[in-house]
Amino acid sequence: MVYLIIALVILADQLTKWLAAVTLAPSGAVPLIPGALYLSYHTNTGAAWGILRDARWVFLTLSTVAIIAILVYLIYSKARPRSIAIPLALICGGGVGNMIDRVVKGEVTDFFQFNIRIFPFIFNVADVFITCGTAVFLIYYILDDRKKDKQS
Repeated sequence: MVYLIIALVILADQLTKWLAAVTLAPSGAVPLIPGALYLSYHTNTGAAWGILRDARWVFLTLSTVAIIAILVYLIYSKARPRSIAIPLALICGGGVGNMIDRVVKGEVTDFFQFNIRIFPFIFNVADVFITCGTAVFLIYYILDDRKKDKQS
């Protein structure tokens, strides 16, 4: 089941990036929530807000290490609970989705633009899965630590 989740995340990410490229690139920003959320085609050779622009090798190296570590854990861990396997699958699938962009195009396609007063967040479906997977993973560990503290 975890591998199906990884495959579906990669498929959703690549499909939405392709749709953004063919529909949004020529047309500019499309408001979903005027003043707050737009569909707008962007590419990024760095991390969030262009941090480490053109440092593709850094992202490819870190992504590769993280993806391999997650896959090794998912494959070889016999006692992994589902509550940890699913968020790791989301993180892995999102990481692979962004890695495909970096390897094939040298940049990541972003198309959700969320404007707040200070600066805009521009992201894609892979970023959403990575963020949600990481949040659930952290919540699991915080709650699991509290549970262990109560038991001891």
